Amino acid sequence: MPSGNGCGRSCQPVRHCGRWRDQRQVIEGIPYRVRAGVHWRDLSERFGPWKTVYERHRLWSADGTRERLLQQVQGCRGRSSGR
Repeated sequence: MPSGNGCGRSCQPVRHCGRWRDQRQVIEGIPYRVRAGVHWRDLSERFGPWKTVYERHRLWSADGTRERLLQQVQGCRGRSSGR
């Protein structure tokens, strides 16, 4: 049975209308916030709205995406340094 969201199959619900921000922009905002030690609300506009960065960090930490991204980056860095 369709999920009621118009896609005709079971899909994840969309929380907001409109396009998602550039993922790279958001991904760069998460470690920047940690390194700089700033509050979420004080995050630079260049990373997009602070709430977007916060929500992605929260969701990705909960579902394991953050850990997979970190492993991917570490794997690339290890290969590029000849390890």
